[in-house]
Amino acid sequence: GDPVALNYTFYQVISASSQTPLALRSLQNRCLVPGYYSTHLQRWLTYYPSGQLLIVDGQELRTNPAASMESIQKFLGITPFLNYTRTLRFDDDKGFWCQGLEGGKTRCLGRSKGRRYPDMDTEVSKARGRGIPLHFQDLILCPTSYHFC
Repeated sequence: GDPVALNYTFYQVISASSQTPLALRSLQNRCLVPGYYSTHLQRWLTYYPSGQLLIVDGQELRTNPAASMESIQKFLGITPFLNYTRTLRFDDDKGFWCQGLEGGKTRCLGRSKGRRYPDMDTEVSKARGRGIPLHFQDLILCPTSYHFC
């Protein structure tokens, strides 16, 4: 693994400030900046019309993938539709939706995908409630029923 990442807790990474060591700030940028979706969306909207962008709710995709895939197919204009209600099965062992196969079996992603994670550390959970960073505030105003913000 990354020796810098091994030296810091998740909480230290997300709460690093300009006074923290350069290695920690660099790790924070490497881990968090790719998730600044509103910044990326603003840049994409300079090149693509808003009607060509679809924002998919990751939580809905995880909990109701058939409905999410139906919305994606409609947005892309795909016909005929693939009925994901018939092709996806919830795998209790994996705790995730997988491709349904004949005989009630499933084909799932590898061991590193769909795994259960430990509960969030109390310190991290408290930090989440202390305010919303500016780069996420734009997304809060973005209704999921729209294709763009």
